[in-house]
Amino acid sequence: MTISILVTTAESRTGDAILAEFARKYAGINDIKVTGIIPTNVERNDRTYPSTELVALDVDTAEPQELERVMKEFDTAVFIPPASETKVEVGRKLIDAATKAGVKNMILLSDCCVLVDPERSSYDKFKKLEDYIMSKRDSASVTVVRAGHYMQNLLFYAKQMKQKPYLGLPIGKQKLAPIDAREWFCLSVRPHDLDSSQPMDTSSSYKQQGDVGMACLTIATSGKHMDHRYRGQFYVLTGLESCSGEEIVAKMKKAGFSDDLKFKDVPEQEARNFLMSIPGMDESEVNLLIEDFRAVKQGKLDLVSKDIMDLLDERPTMLVDFFKEYKDDFLNPQ
Repeated sequence: MTISILVTTAESRTGDAILAEFARKYAGINDIKVTGIIPTNVERNDRTYPSTELVALDVDTAEPQELERVMKEFDTAVFIPPASETKVEVGRKLIDAATKAGVKNMILLSDCCVLVDPERSSYDKFKKLEDYIMSKRDSASVTVVRAGHYMQNLLFYAKQMKQKPYLGLPIGKQKLAPIDAREWFCLSVRPHDLDSSQPMDTSSSYKQQGDVGMACLTIATSGKHMDHRYRGQFYVLTGLESCSGEEIVAKMKKAGFSDDLKFKDVPEQEARNFLMSIPGMDESEVNLLIEDFRAVKQGKLDLVSKDIMDLLDERPTMLVDFFKEYKDDFLNPQ
């Protein structure tokens, strides 16, 4: 019997990565079907991967009955909360529709910072969604995937590093363990398009694996009824190495970047102003990044989880490998 999987917010970095990973690893397997929901203002034809489908639907304004009709076709829903101020409201709306539609399996993409600082406003939104989806365990199998800081976030600073020979982050001397978010990440991607609705150039080369996308798919493809190993579980996905800003720069140099490159501990407001200057950045996404950095500076994100090893059959991406693969994007930002 066919396993049918729905991915919400499929235009996002993680949603797009899940579709791309499915196309890479599961293309040609006829008993698994993956469909993504994207907003109506996103061009479908330019974002379609082999063996996947897209549904154009504005979730925030859609009637609950409309969402329920769409979800009736699926065994599993992967909920990716939107990077907006309505994250909680939209997330609950989707979870309610899935419950009423009889979706058997639900996977929520959350944030690992819920573990270390759940009271902060950005993380509190994820915590509310975690609590809400776990309240549906009587009617569905539920898993929560808490993702750490994405390696791809470092691409935001490519232009800055090209203009000035430093990586500026407001983290002091503390450490973090970033994880690879994207799988077939286009070599020619523009940093400010990471979460935008702009289509990827599918004629370019792509990266081999995206750890977060593959981890979600491992759970989602485990059966029409989620494998018992994943039910009710909370997975924390981080990279396998915790690094300070200076150690991150050292890995960049090891990957072939300039020996003149340095790390600079910049003020939080300077970091916020820079992120807000990036075209297409939602303020709620900037707030989340700043809160991540604040947690790092307080020593709360010096966390390495091995959970990713339970969900991948390929070696997770290490920072040096990431910088080697993305070197052209850092050195020639668009």
